[in-house]
Amino acid sequence: MKRAGIIAGLILIGLLMVVYMFIPSIITVGKTVSVKCIDKNVLQLLSNQQGWAKWLPGEAVVDDSIHYNGYDLKLGAATYTSIQFEALYNGYLIHNEIGFVKDSITKTKVSLVSSIATGINPITRFKKWKQMKQYETFINQLLNRFISFAEEKKNIYGVDIKDGRIPDSLFISMRKTFNHFPTSTEVYEMVDKLHTYTITRNAKQVNAPMMHLEQLDNHHFEIMVALPIDKVIENEGIFSFKQMVKGNTLIAEVIGGRASIDAGLKALEQFKSDYQFTSPAISFELMITDRRAEPDTAKWVTRLYYPIF
Repeated sequence: MKRAGIIAGLILIGLLMVVYMFIPSIITVGKTVSVKCIDKNVLQLLSNQQGWAKWLPGEAVVDDSIHYNGYDLKLGAATYTSIQFEALYNGYLIHNEIGFVKDSITKTKVSLVSSIATGINPITRFKKWKQMKQYETFINQLLNRFISFAEEKKNIYGVDIKDGRIPDSLFISMRKTFNHFPTSTEVYEMVDKLHTYTITRNAKQVNAPMMHLEQLDNHHFEIMVALPIDKVIENEGIFSFKQMVKGNTLIAEVIGGRASIDAGLKALEQFKSDYQFTSPAISFELMITDRRAEPDTAKWVTRLYYPIF
């Protein structure tokens, strides 16, 4: 009996030695990923609760904590390159720091480092070790969800921005200045004039009409309307022939009236700036929907182009 007790004691001591030898006083785990999203936008998504709510939609938010997959996440201090947060699970508090640094023009390197103090109690120490093994899976889930959201351009800019080529190269165009915001009727009067001129020159319209609108001051607007055509024709009076290179362009399709179109153009401008593109030409709107035939602006389909290189 005494011998059995000694053996049991030795086994217990051995187990304690294993716990203290192989489970450190502070356990640290981490992961680094590369995200196809610029560092400025990564900062906006990670530095505050509003940003987290975008890529963790539908998760319970209570006061200043976010509940996700059984963990209560509480955001802490943030800088331009890092954000701290705590994760609470079953009474265990895990400290986390996310660091991010520019990886290239289009990518950001994101590193998440998590740690927990294991304490002196060997049983608690072992439980926290097991907890951190599970937490590694949680880290993967969290980062994967962030990557899926951050790499979708529509989630960042509000419109689905694609790379493409300018579809047409030959145009007949005209400009006009208004002392008020031009109406659809006035825009299509210009379209009709261009269409008539195109026919008189034995040319054909090959795509939807396009336009570019600029506000000159508080009361004046200049509009350029153009028709893509199938051949070179001469200039005459108010009609100006233009030839464009079918170069690279950003493309976004929007549904809605002027507010939606302007928001889409603003998003393309911001994307161009964020990714350091240069524009060799003005942006333009391809009026897919005939706005005379469809008075409901909520149904207008407009394809936006912003030439870049």
